[in-house]
Amino acid sequence: MMYNYKIGYYSHEESDYVELQHEKKFSDDEDFLKFYNLAKKWKEETLIASSVNVIESNPSYLEIIKMERKVLSHIFHDLKSDHAFWFHALEEITGCNPIKYAHRGYVDLMAEDWLKWGEEHKYV
Repeated sequence: MMYNYKIGYYSHEESDYVELQHEKKFSDDEDFLKFYNLAKKWKEETLIASSVNVIESNPSYLEIIKMERKVLSHIFHDLKSDHAFWFHALEEITGCNPIKYAHRGYVDLMAEDWLKWGEEHKYV
């Protein structure tokens, strides 16, 4: 079965709302649908949040973390197109933190470090 999903975000370079559309094949993947709905809700609820604590303590975000490794490929797919703040969730799920010290605080570089790790571990 083919699923289309859209997750939007406000671009840091633009003031316009950007809606992303992804198409990926999943075989009636209930985990994907749950992830998608939780991720969409998390992004909507934390859209204007500037506090990392608020972003990371959101109930939908915490529910995604509870889904553990079965959602890693979905998180990496989203991180690749939208550098949303998945870093804490990835660290909680994997027990790893591949972010280089010099990259801390630079979201694009942090995302690149995680995507490299995801590729090395066959999640991307």
